[in-house]
Amino acid sequence: MEPNFTDLKFNQNQKTDLTAREISKGQKAVICAFLINLAAVALVVVLPNLDVSRTAGGYMIMGSWVLRLGGVVLGLFGIFKIASELGWSIVAKIITFVFLLIPLVNMITLLVVNGKATAFLKKAGYKVGLAGAYK
Repeated sequence: MEPNFTDLKFNQNQKTDLTAREISKGQKAVICAFLINLAAVALVVVLPNLDVSRTAGGYMIMGSWVLRLGGVVLGLFGIFKIASELGWSIVAKIITFVFLLIPLVNMITLLVVNGKATAFLKKAGYKVGLAGAYK
């Protein structure tokens, strides 16, 4: 007896769905990188108003730079995923990566890339919230 495949339906949007999943992963990394950078900036802004010793202040500044470094690495990962899936050129990727190295400009860059990812995901039928995309 042969199997009956008459009711079998294929996903016509498989490529779009796979691309959207990868962009969704990159977007979550970009959102986390933005929040990490925001915490690092907040630490530097709040620090002068705190009454802490020089040693503790130095450790807090060093901690903010470690946070920024982590945010840059996570941002690089997220932007690479998004840019690769959206088909950005090498020049656009390099310019975006350079912008990630500049404090405060990196936050604007992350927001712009997040906006591009959000537009694609909404077009693909995903709903996008603060924690990323979901179907």
